[in-house]
Amino acid sequence: IFSVIFPIIGLSTAIAPLLGGYITSLWGWRGTFFFMAAFGVMILNIVIFFLGNLKNAVPRGVSMLTQPPVLRTKKYWDLLCNLEFLGYALVICTCFCAFRSYTVESPFVFHRQGYVAKEMGSFYVGLSLTYLLGSLFARYLSRHSLQRAVSFGIGALVVGGLAMLCAAFLFAHSPYAIILPMCMIAFGNGLLF
Repeated sequence: IFSVIFPIIGLSTAIAPLLGGYITSLWGWRGTFFFMAAFGVMILNIVIFFLGNLKNAVPRGVSMLTQPPVLRTKKYWDLLCNLEFLGYALVICTCFCAFRSYTVESPFVFHRQGYVAKEMGSFYVGLSLTYLLGSLFARYLSRHSLQRAVSFGIGALVVGGLAMLCAAFLFAHSPYAIILPMCMIAFGNGLLF
């Protein structure tokens, strides 16, 4: 199910900045807040009127919350001592941090380089496309070996990170010095998510 959900999430990283750039150019920065409020009200109405009662949709079974606290604590401790789990969790956290750091900080960098919101929104399209390509490639690789998909994803993250570090020193005033290495990181994220 994640292989279907995460590509959709990846596309949202292109649509949101692109739409936000147009809204900002038309109605200013406050327009994005009005749009988000209206969008939130629309989603709330969809949930209230069309989702229905999910109380009985969850199957009954043994929940972690019904187990004694000592047993729950032991299961959490076992999980935190599992090096394979910690390795995968560290990789996913690194992916998330790289992606979110970029989406939060890059508008300030692009603005300082002289780009307006509408132009900046278009910079995220390539990011979403490479994320989507990574997700599709992960589907193919995971049919043969999940470890291979993880290895390719980590490799893409490392190559993208090193390329961004080099580009920052060599081509500091070009937006592509930031965008192209980030596309490689997004490809790696697509492989790993």
